[in-house]
Amino acid sequence: MPFNLAFFGVNRAEDVINAHPKIDSWVMAGHSLGGVFASEYAVNNQDR
Repeated sequence: MPFNLAFFGVNRAEDVINAHPKIDSWVMAGHSLGGVFASEYAVNNQDR
């Protein structure tokens, strides 16, 4: 994460998911503020 703050890398999960197209099931997790943004990403991308 930029500056070690999840706030600056909200959609970083997109990079990881796109880099591994053979994986079709993902689990999101995070700690503290990272957990907040992992949850936000999961809610906003339920189709992924």
